[in-house]
Amino acid sequence: MINLLKVVQSLVIVISLSLSGIAQNMQRVGEKIPSTKTPSANDNEIEKRMNSPKELTVDQQHALFLLGSLFEKAKDFEDEQIKIRIQSQIADAIWSYDESRARSQFKEAFQAIDLIKVTPDQVVRHQDPVVAILSSPQFKLRQEVLRIISQHDFAFAETLRSSIKSILDTDISGVGLQSDNYEQMVHSLLLAATFAKDNPERVGQIVRAGLQTGIHEMLVATLIGIRRENPALANSLFSEALLVAKAAPSSGSANIGSLAYYIFPTEEDVLFGRDPTSDPTRRATIEQFLNFVYETILSQVGAKSKASPISGRAMAQRDYMVLQQIMPFFDKLIPDKASIIRNRLSQLADNISLQQLSALESMNRQTSLQDLLKRAESSSNPWQKNVLYAQAAMAAFRQDDIDQALAIAEKISNEQDRLSITSNIQYQAALKALNKEDVDAAYHLAKDIPLLAERVEIFDRMAKSLLDKQENSRAADLLSEVEDYARRSDSEPQKARALLRIASTFAGFDSIRGFEVTESAVKAINDADFNPPVPSRDRTLIKRIPVTIEMLDFKSIFSLLARSDFERALLLAQSIEKKEASMLAQIAVCRELLNNLQINKGKIKASQDKYKPSKGTKKK
Repeated sequence: MINLLKVVQSLVIVISLSLSGIAQNMQRVGEKIPSTKTPSANDNEIEKRMNSPKELTVDQQHALFLLGSLFEKAKDFEDEQIKIRIQSQIADAIWSYDESRARSQFKEAFQAIDLIKVTPDQVVRHQDPVVAILSSPQFKLRQEVLRIISQHDFAFAETLRSSIKSILDTDISGVGLQSDNYEQMVHSLLLAATFAKDNPERVGQIVRAGLQTGIHEMLVATLIGIRRENPALANSLFSEALLVAKAAPSSGSANIGSLAYYIFPTEEDVLFGRDPTSDPTRRATIEQFLNFVYETILSQVGAKSKASPISGRAMAQRDYMVLQQIMPFFDKLIPDKASIIRNRLSQLADNISLQQLSALESMNRQTSLQDLLKRAESSSNPWQKNVLYAQAAMAAFRQDDIDQALAIAEKISNEQDRLSITSNIQYQAALKALNKEDVDAAYHLAKDIPLLAERVEIFDRMAKSLLDKQENSRAADLLSEVEDYARRSDSEPQKARALLRIASTFAGFDSIRGFEVTESAVKAINDADFNPPVPSRDRTLIKRIPVTIEMLDFKSIFSLLARSDFERALLLAQSIEKKEASMLAQIAVCRELLNNLQINKGKIKASQDKYKPSKGTKKK
């Protein structure tokens, strides 16, 4: 069950990233994406221009020519993954103006994924097929390219998806699936999650097709992803999944374990202290699932009354842990049916060793803060001591005692882990305050966050919250403060990523400062070494993922800069010395020129002589 939860969590993360990426891409003007809104006058003008290539301006023709040149230059990259990403971005940018050419480029890039040579260290050997597939470079690239294509032509994306022949030798029989190509199914469900709001009918068809392969963790993760965009659709499909599960009584226990994750509290529920049963819609879905569990357990007890009540210790441990986690829902929502579940737990316990039973119960039981501290202080093992102090710090945080949580975190001997736990506590506390629209309280907590990424994240959120309230001066001060902190960072990759994000928010309301901060970001990119660092031999609780060029968001900032001054933005993009990074920035500039009818060529929209900075804005 633990492995199942980890798998579902990793799938939810993948789907969340897909949703995040698609949300950013959908904001671009002029894209052909599924939509139910009434076209505006500007939309009609863009549509007319898209269908009338002769009306392209000289600059737009130049942009198309430049993108074609970049596509050819990308072929010289030795790194196949970078080449494919760049070519896909170019095809995405030109789709509205040269669809035939874009289709050809997408197809070429997608087929090239099969030719990627994977080194032995890039292949994740894992007994679970989901982990093996999701960890492969080919899967990640296919998912990225399919997501982009699906925004233009869902059917085209589906055609390419159906052509996938997974190179992974994975056995899916162990997870109750009958799919001939597991990877095809995974990509199909991922696409479904990204279009839950805009194309619910097609999403329903995809999920129902997935249900034909049985109930499994990928399906549940997809439903959780759909729920973020379209709760009503997700709950409806979950009800259909319950009907499928009821029709397969022999897989009852496995289906309970897979479907249970849909009703468990989300990370947001835990962070903000929300009770999932407080939402009437979620409560109804939970009760529906509990009744399914009750009927399944009741039928199992009846069917096995003449035989051994349980078969197999491994199955007993899995079922015990699932029912143990579901039990509180029964006690709260339908207590009159809780006794049958407790009886089943007792039967399962009889088939589990005392040692395993103790371990399962301790995993589901919240250890007290004082017990964790006592065990940490008495431990002679440095690693175990750090683990216990980390758990104690988070336990104190859950009790809303931030000062105690930070004091406990300071006892962690490993510096990287100490900084990670401290930053996480301050970050989550600031996020809670910001969720209550208390910017002052959030600032008090965020100003001391030691790790750059977490500090920039919160400061950026605070600034955007203030901008929504038209408090531009305070927003500018916050961004300038975190910019100064980023400039002092000794990690050029982290600095570059942070400055690009700060510049993007600045550019939304102050194009001059947007250009200034972007110039600093470009310098950091040129000075940075993006090669993965040599892995440390120190054993750490938390692994920090190094920043790569693919993680830099050129699209957001360079599209905004292009709206203010196309020529200056293009020159700035071309000044990036790392070829792949420069290409991604240039693509963003050209895309904006092609898709935005309000481009100001060669002149900053808010010029120096007319621009009136809000009070308190810092200028370099």
